[in-house]
Amino acid sequence: MKMLGLSGSLRKNSHNGRLLRQLKEHAGQGVDMDVFDAVADIPVFNEDLEGDATPASVRALWRAAESADGVVFATPEYNQALPGSTKNLLDWISRGPQVAQLSGKPVAVVGATVGMWGTRIAQQQLRTVLLTLGARVMPTPSLFLAKVAEQDADPVALAAFMAAFMAWTRPGT
Repeated sequence: MKMLGLSGSLRKNSHNGRLLRQLKEHAGQGVDMDVFDAVADIPVFNEDLEGDATPASVRALWRAAESADGVVFATPEYNQALPGSTKNLLDWISRGPQVAQLSGKPVAVVGATVGMWGTRIAQQQLRTVLLTLGARVMPTPSLFLAKVAEQDADPVALAAFMAAFMAWTRPGT
């Protein structure tokens, strides 16, 4: 099974990128999880860049999303909202050659922040957009990591989250 990790953070050593790499370590046997590292190369969505003018970085994002059996989104939260960088990924994915790339696709939402709220609001806003795009968003468990500058993520919680996502991705197994 092929999974894709997408972080809404543009920072090279972001907490959400690190969270995705930690989740990758706990993905389980038979699961290949690629973390898309070119988020900072994705331009702000602009219809003038569609068609022949679509940047290579956006085409790479489309290929990654299309080839994945499921997606784990890790979003930061800025000013109690979903950041534009996360929404920008979804805007581009929704405009690809396969406009329904996320329709019916299993998706999990996580987030890490240095603040005390653990990205709860951004995750809810992200879930709303994902549902609008037809994604099959895992309802539970949730993974909100707060105060990540002060403490590491619990490996047991990470493993439990990925086990739940893999089980939810493959119903009946």
